[in-house]
Amino acid sequence: MDINNPFETFERYAFRLEALPEYIVSEEVESLKHFQETGLINSSDSEWTELVGSNINAGKKMERLRLLSDHLTDYERYELQAYSGPEGGEQIHVALKKDYLEEYIYDFWFFDDKWIAQVNYEEDGTFISFDVRSATQAEIEAYSYWHSVYENAEQLRQIPFVANTVDDTHCLQAAYMSVAKYFDPNFSVPMDEWSELTGYEEGLGTWANAGLVWFKENGYDVKHYELFDFEEFIRRPKEYMIEVNGEEAGKWGFEHTNVPAEIERMKKLVSSGIAEKRRPSIEDIKYFIDNGYLVRVTINCGTLDGTQEYVGHAIIITSYNNNYVQFHDPGSPPIPNRQATYEEFEAAWSDQEKELDAIKLVG
Repeated sequence: MDINNPFETFERYAFRLEALPEYIVSEEVESLKHFQETGLINSSDSEWTELVGSNINAGKKMERLRLLSDHLTDYERYELQAYSGPEGGEQIHVALKKDYLEEYIYDFWFFDDKWIAQVNYEEDGTFISFDVRSATQAEIEAYSYWHSVYENAEQLRQIPFVANTVDDTHCLQAAYMSVAKYFDPNFSVPMDEWSELTGYEEGLGTWANAGLVWFKENGYDVKHYELFDFEEFIRRPKEYMIEVNGEEAGKWGFEHTNVPAEIERMKKLVSSGIAEKRRPSIEDIKYFIDNGYLVRVTINCGTLDGTQEYVGHAIIITSYNNNYVQFHDPGSPPIPNRQATYEEFEAAWSDQEKELDAIKLVG
């Protein structure tokens, strides 16, 4: 290996440990600012992706362990969305830094059982130096420890983030588009067409039914849990909505729903076995995430944001750990990889009748 050009000349594998809450990278300043304002990534590191892909195609292995803050910083949120290495074959696992405070000393790259590159930074994350040298026995043992942490850590699932429209009326469509883009990287349906496919009609409430039918008809396994009785709605929609929501809200909901269309969609959901009449739980979320699904729920953002108003809002749950539920919040404002404690999440989820969609491509 040429120590002056390790990433192109290592022979078998490269391993990266990174753990700072923020890295100051001049090339990322504008992209990070754009991300903070919009929740979206406006560029990707294609040069790094090409380098990773070239190494993987040559039979080499590249692995990365990212230690994250207990509560993600803006930069960590940005990084989790911006990582381009996985597109070329880099394997990234994530764990909480707080669990390894005594063991962590510095960031490094490790190459081919022999070479270590200590990466040095200022306290604010500004790069200082890249020190490549033959690894000591202690450094080899440290690498072995961190690689064992990597093997037991969660693999990063890069869930595409889709922001709500500027009029703040398409959170459900944005959430469902994240799912479609995750399972099909070539998905390219524009938002206006996707809105029509998923049941959006201006001035009316958007139910989940059209989106669920679309996923089912396009090769996805789909589960929907809630206590709302589809068969009762099909049989007597106005009366049932008043029973469930009260006189005023029930009438408003009925008048702002395309009832004939929703009845036909519900019939498809019932006949296909998608809809199950039961109250979903945190354990359901964990089960589906662990089994490769993405999970869509409706929460009250007013509860999470500490306001008094009710704001029913669709989000996509991307992962969880012992402390937090992590999710893409389409906004507005858009917040990818947002976190809430289980207590906070339960409070927001319970502000309305709980519902859950679990979706996974199987066809």
